[in-house]
Amino acid sequence: MDPELLRGMRDEIRTLFDSFDADGDGQITADEIYRTLQSFGIKKTIDQCSEMIRGAAGPQATSLDRVSFGDMMLPFMQDELYG
Repeated sequence: MDPELLRGMRDEIRTLFDSFDADGDGQITADEIYRTLQSFGIKKTIDQCSEMIRGAAGPQATSLDRVSFGDMMLPFMQDELYG
């Protein structure tokens, strides 16, 4: 992948992560996902948001760090780019 394109995707993921991380602690919780999606008009339950976290970070996870969030988002971004 083009290094400039990859850098742009990383910057976009960082910005998106920061928009979800309401308290700025470097972790995104199910509540933060829920509130952010609600603000975009996307209806999900807290349980669905918790499942997103577990799907990205493992069955015991209760939050996402920046790396796990990036791993979760990268396929969606690639689909948008190449889709």
